[in-house]
Amino acid sequence: MKKRIYFLMTLFIATCFAFTGCTDDNGAGQVTAVTVLEAQYVNNIMQLSLKDNATLQLTPYFMPQSAKNVEVTYSNKHPEILDISANGLITPKIFGTDTITIRTANGVSVSYPVFVTDHIVKATAINVTAAGSNMAIKIGKTFDLSACVTLAPADTWDKTVTYRSLDESIATVDANGIVTTVAEGSTEITITTADGSNISRNCYVTVQGIVFKKYDIDRSNWTVSTTTATNYGYTIDGATGKPEDMFDGLQTTWLALTKPGKSYNEVPMQDPDFLPSFTVDMKSVKPFDYIRLQHRNSNNTGFRVWGVNIYGSVDGVNFTLIKADVEIPGYKGTGNESPVVTDFYYINITPSTTYRYVKVELAYWNGRLLPGAGWTAGTGGTNMAIAEFGIGLTVEE
Repeated sequence: MKKRIYFLMTLFIATCFAFTGCTDDNGAGQVTAVTVLEAQYVNNIMQLSLKDNATLQLTPYFMPQSAKNVEVTYSNKHPEILDISANGLITPKIFGTDTITIRTANGVSVSYPVFVTDHIVKATAINVTAAGSNMAIKIGKTFDLSACVTLAPADTWDKTVTYRSLDESIATVDANGIVTTVAEGSTEITITTADGSNISRNCYVTVQGIVFKKYDIDRSNWTVSTTTATNYGYTIDGATGKPEDMFDGLQTTWLALTKPGKSYNEVPMQDPDFLPSFTVDMKSVKPFDYIRLQHRNSNNTGFRVWGVNIYGSVDGVNFTLIKADVEIPGYKGTGNESPVVTDFYYINITPSTTYRYVKVELAYWNGRLLPGAGWTAGTGGTNMAIAEFGIGLTVEE
């Protein structure tokens, strides 16, 4: 506990000398007696007294008043208790008793005890900022309540306060005023002074659940390259099939890639051992922690992508595997049933990663099962279609 010390100055009225009308009895203009106007009688002792929050300037008074050489020096026995300057300014350091001596040039001196007394100012109020009065803290986070707390008046001698949580199942608080959330809900923190004023006040705490929101990266300037076919690099399937179709926000358009070992329209027979893929160039390096895919509207089992491998690159040449054997829901079956699949499928990437290029390898389809798949694969369909593709970052709100 850090105790801040304060001082009180007591006015001294000189009572040991009444010098009005005094004359130079020694006839040489020498000082015969000296005192300070700030000295006073207390309990039959001539002394100096000051509180620990004040300085005291001494004013020497000489007898006789006609004395010529009135220069003085000051000294004290206990410099650890107070300082006294050459001009007679007393500055206390700690509580205690010292003795000062005032000495004239011709050797006349006087000494006084100096009492440095305590000066206690108790708190009259606990002030808390708006942020501390009504705390809204996310679950798992902490809050420094002490940074929001001050005592009034400003010279309160002991600024220590204690903290107590009314419900530690919601939030706890330590001796330093650090509030730590435990569970969602509401409680109060009681702040109490420690200076004997017995003042308390409550601050309200609302612990909120963490909300995460997914933010898609803007796709407006993205470009796409593909690794299948010899003419277009993708399958023209009516008015659809182009890479840009993955960025138009429509489930009725799509990028189509011909399966290995198949041919379709202008696309010749594909190498049965070659996995088709597309690579998105986001034009700059960006952090992301999810990829989203969506099947084309009314896409039957034979034309869906069953699983993918995902790679990242900063230069478009050297790629690093981010995630392998990612199952894409909504394709299981043995025939050509065509349920409408409307939801996006989010592939979460933990921890987040940073790349410019993202390569998606269409690695599994009916006819080529994911590892450990427990169903029978059909053989229909020549293409794999993806209606929408996006990349984004999850942000805590």
